[in-house]
Amino acid sequence: LVLISGPEPARTRWETHILQEAARLPYQQMVLLRGLPGEASRLRHSNERLTIHNHLPAHALNTLIGKSRAIICRAGYSTIMDLMVMGKSAIMVPTPGQPEQEYLARRLDNKHLAVVRYTELFDIQQAVLALKHCNPWPRGSYVSWHERFNSLTQEK
Repeated sequence: LVLISGPEPARTRWETHILQEAARLPYQQMVLLRGLPGEASRLRHSNERLTIHNHLPAHALNTLIGKSRAIICRAGYSTIMDLMVMGKSAIMVPTPGQPEQEYLARRLDNKHLAVVRYTELFDIQQAVLALKHCNPWPRGSYVSWHERFNSLTQEK
């Protein structure tokens, strides 16, 4: 599952790069969510192993995240919180020019809760292999997630 987001033109460049990577993948199935809620729901693509959605309702997205073996996304706060609650590690690619995303992604990578990669050198096969070495997120109640997030991202 690839979640595309971020400001233009970085969002479109990232999507183009992911589509090029998808063309060379040996994996059976890949879903790309473009993060464009104003567009038609599902798009056709020449790669039959690739499903592209412009946008999905929250319940459908949560189901997809829950079923996905690998998730590639930006390192935004709300995305990280969603992944924490669902207990999912991810390959995080910080949005260029957003130092808070770079910081969060590096901190989670250092704790082996995520894999951080950067747009310029992104290789999907290497990133998915690295994801296999991530630790599972700690379990707990939703109330404790904010405290856990802060403890994971604050330097001591």
